Amino acid sequence: MWQAWAFLAATLLITPSSADKYTPPVGRARNGSYHGIYNQHYGVESFLGVPFAQPPVADLRLRPPQSLNSSWRGVRGATEYGDACVGYGDDTELVSDGHVSEDCLTLNIIRPAGTADCSNLPVLVWIYGGGFYAGTSRDQRYNMTFIVEHSLRMGQPVMAVSINYRLSGYGFLYSDEIAKAGLANLGLRDQRMALHWIQENIAGFGGNPDKVTIWGESAGALSVGYQLRAFNGRDDKLFHHAMADSGAIMGLGLGAATTQDIVKKVYDNVTETLGCHASADQLKCLRAVPADKFKNAIGASLEIPSGGRLAYQPLVDGDFIAVSGIKQLKEGAFVKVPFIIGDNTDEGTTFSPFGINTEAELRSFLSELEFSEQDVSTLLGLYPVGSTDLILHNLEPWNSTIGAQWSRVSSIIGDLLFIAPRYFSTRAWVNISDAPLYNFRHDATPNGVPEVWSATHFMEAPFFLHSTDGVGYPDISAPFLGPNPFDNLPKAAVALADTMCAMLISFVHTGDPNTFSDASVKWPRFTAQEKKRILFTSNFTTHIETDSIRTRQHEFIVSKYEGFSYPWSQIHLG
Repeated sequence: MWQAWAFLAATLLITPSSADKYTPPVGRARNGSYHGIYNQHYGVESFLGVPFAQPPVADLRLRPPQSLNSSWRGVRGATEYGDACVGYGDDTELVSDGHVSEDCLTLNIIRPAGTADCSNLPVLVWIYGGGFYAGTSRDQRYNMTFIVEHSLRMGQPVMAVSINYRLSGYGFLYSDEIAKAGLANLGLRDQRMALHWIQENIAGFGGNPDKVTIWGESAGALSVGYQLRAFNGRDDKLFHHAMADSGAIMGLGLGAATTQDIVKKVYDNVTETLGCHASADQLKCLRAVPADKFKNAIGASLEIPSGGRLAYQPLVDGDFIAVSGIKQLKEGAFVKVPFIIGDNTDEGTTFSPFGINTEAELRSFLSELEFSEQDVSTLLGLYPVGSTDLILHNLEPWNSTIGAQWSRVSSIIGDLLFIAPRYFSTRAWVNISDAPLYNFRHDATPNGVPEVWSATHFMEAPFFLHSTDGVGYPDISAPFLGPNPFDNLPKAAVALADTMCAMLISFVHTGDPNTFSDASVKWPRFTAQEKKRILFTSNFTTHIETDSIRTRQHEFIVSKYEGFSYPWSQIHLG
């Protein structure tokens, strides 16, 4: 079913018009030219699977991305998406249709039809999520066609780029030796290389290298934060605006507690499994391992109890990530550009365990996060049963399968992972930076979302991406891969998508989400004095509110970030 749907979507989105006279669009990179494809239905041109670095295979496995070192005459085809980077889970396995390999460092460019070299269009760069162990720019939920099409309707055309980066043990394997050799956080370095390629080449496709916006969701949003903080906040002029959905500059809240024993356990497991642990040069040995064996070993390591996935996160290496996010934010060590950040009301529901029915069970669960008994008692007091002021959704008396304590645990987990880090990041930003900050809360639920999840993680994405045609949603029983998110919803839902996408496009053009003609509500700047944000409501309208929900809870959680971890075997980050 999935393969048939993927073929249909690809046919709809990336095949040329059947017009008798079809001239493929051409884009010019420094090392050679590419021809793309024209989509008459949406009025866009696409260049797909364009390499931005040498293939990270063989001796280049577990090395920083290397610049392209060859050129050609003539025109090469860029008409098919490149392979997904090797990943694990639905966000790679179900959406890549088998097109997965280590040779994956490619990007895709979507531009309005008829764009010329001199068009100088603002550029929006999308970085996918997937917990740093899954995800791909092949995913049709992230097809940037619909944003470009909407920008044309607005009269504010933009160009969009989506990029791949290495995942899990390919992009985030870590040891002391790896860090000392400058080989840590390779997935983030891949993203950085793609941004350098854009600076050097996007003008040849009609884009403006001096007006680049980076945008991501979940792990992609965290990636935006890491790019803002890269090399202790060094501004390499690679981007000029930034946006993060469900991910903060300080990093993933619970990820801040990654311990060296977890990292060492996972690294040792991989090297022992592959027969490299006793090697005098372990990295040389790992690079020589056949691709299938390396893939299987990394996949098995993800299931190591108490931390397999946690080990494959961006980590402080003293180089790309100089110090902790909290320290960098307090010191102002980040790039100051116009910035949008926000999250969903019920971020935690996707990641919380079912079946916690008593306060004693909840207390036991929280103790696993390495909170002290006193801290657990404080948390339970901060999240009382049935408080409509503190827990906005999911107050129903859920059955024992879901858990009588469901609303409490999901609110706590959402705050620990996403909302408290966002809370801290916004306050730190306005205390240090004069660059405009815009904050949002998304409360609208798309079609097909289980009631128990409500406005959970990823729910804003179909609206900002303007996925009103349902492309990328094959209606299968996997998280976030259900039916068309706009089916069976009122017209107001599409209108909200129009507004949210228009705000994004406006921001790409000017660094201000309000510069489009039919803006009915002005999105206020978030300041130290006026902590206002826009709310995308459950009724598919917009409203301005003060960001004051659960402030005591967030401040308590942030104060504990240096001291706890998480039973990651229970969750799968999207």
